[in-house]
Amino acid sequence: MVTKTEAISALTNELSVSSYSGQAFENNIDTIEFGSFEYLSTPSDALAYATASGNGVLFDFGNDDTLLVQNVTKVQLTNDIDIM
Repeated sequence: MVTKTEAISALTNELSVSSYSGQAFENNIDTIEFGSFEYLSTPSDALAYATASGNGVLFDFGNDDTLLVQNVTKVQLTNDIDIM
């Protein structure tokens, strides 16, 4: 059985952003793809690790594994997350 810490560590290794061109994240155009793990099987599961920050949404998976998506809100991200 995979522990939550192992799943989160593997998750951050599986993270990709499709259509990323080095430009800012575009709502309803770009997609954040997470690998599927026991603790992460829906976009809502991923958003549970996210908090609003002053300049966007910060995903904090622990162990200094973070993802900052700038100039977007959690609500805007709900349809921009896929679980692989």
